[in-house]
Amino acid sequence: MSGEAPNPKAFGSWEDAFQYPIAAVRGMERQLRNDIGSNCEKLRSLVGTSYRDLLGTAESIIEMNEQMQQVESYLSDMGIRCNSRLLDKKAANFRAWDSDSKATGTVAVAERIA
Repeated sequence: MSGEAPNPKAFGSWEDAFQYPIAAVRGMERQLRNDIGSNCEKLRSLVGTSYRDLLGTAESIIEMNEQMQQVESYLSDMGIRCNSRLLDKKAANFRAWDSDSKATGTVAVAERIA
């Protein structure tokens, strides 16, 4: 065995590590633990960022839902106020009143004021 430091990532199985002296195996263990710690920190950072993005998206969805409910409420109110049957009735009554006033020769209100 040569004195070079073995690369634990190149091992095919755990048994390959024990072909080296104990000091080398402990060095590989330290290296692997450091790599694991570094990878855990990277993962925490990545998950934390993704989680914050997810929370931001959830808040946007909640705001959009509230806005949609408000729009639906406004449209519902408009539908109630703009009852087509009521408007049709008012138009028919106005046409009847207008035709009656023309037939009887009465002067329109605007003409009386002027």
